[in-house]
Amino acid sequence: MEIIHVNDNLILDDKIIATIGEFDGLHRGHMKLINECNSLAKTNNCKSGLICFYPHPDYVLNKRKYEAYLTELNEKIEILENNNIDYLFIVKCDMNLLKLDKYTFYDRYLKDFYGLVVGFDFHFGYLGKGDSLYLKELFKNKIFSIVSEESYLNENKEIKKISSNDIRMFLEEGKLSIVNELLGYNYSFKGIVEKGKGLGRKLAYPTANINIDKEKFIPRNGVYACIINICGKLYKGMCNIGKNPSLDDLHDARIEAHIFDFNEDIYDKLIKIEIVEFIRDEITFDNIEDLRKQISLDKEQTITFFRSFNYE
Repeated sequence: MEIIHVNDNLILDDKIIATIGEFDGLHRGHMKLINECNSLAKTNNCKSGLICFYPHPDYVLNKRKYEAYLTELNEKIEILENNNIDYLFIVKCDMNLLKLDKYTFYDRYLKDFYGLVVGFDFHFGYLGKGDSLYLKELFKNKIFSIVSEESYLNENKEIKKISSNDIRMFLEEGKLSIVNELLGYNYSFKGIVEKGKGLGRKLAYPTANINIDKEKFIPRNGVYACIINICGKLYKGMCNIGKNPSLDDLHDARIEAHIFDFNEDIYDKLIKIEIVEFIRDEITFDNIEDLRKQISLDKEQTITFFRSFNYE
């Protein structure tokens, strides 16, 4: 996949059908757009592309506080490569871009595409005055597709559109089964295993510790059942996400994963930790023995979870 950082006009050499959006999370709704884009590109003997914006427009406009991203850039690139996107266009998002009227935005960034795939509720240009119907008219002599929403049944049995904001909310609530259903894959973190103080080993629960990328959204602090990917091999385990108040009281949150039935040296190796079930909130313990007893209970609960859901 070729990555193109766009600071001004977007000029194309290839015949490309692209989809456009913010794509934070690359959830099932986003994948519906990507699959349509790939399908049309293949049918029309074109390349496929994805146009996204960085930073997120909401952060530039101060519509909400900075909460980082569900998929940071390297993770987004990996997912798109795995889904056979040929080009990733990263458009620099600032107030100059957001003040462009819909005519200028189209002229600078969209007019040279052979085709375009958008969501039914896509808006662009100053105050969002450009929409999918406006683009449909501009692309009437090209390939153009409007994709319907991807929805889910919430806990109240209501049909709702899948959104990145809902996924953030569920992560804050520790509702991992819903999060992973809406994403279509397990929410995860990648990092290099770093040496800690060896406190987990002293407790008989050694951990692989990774720092959390500052651009990655951190879910509710606590203990989780997790799947750890080490060099392509999967292991079950449990992890703590937080600042470890009982032992380290860290300044920044990190992940400490205890890998079941594993005793290899993996320092300085890149691992991936997929969180699959919330076990409990992070707790401050008065003494080491109370912490040890709780970790033992956490492990029993985690093993029960994996058995109940037949995780391989």
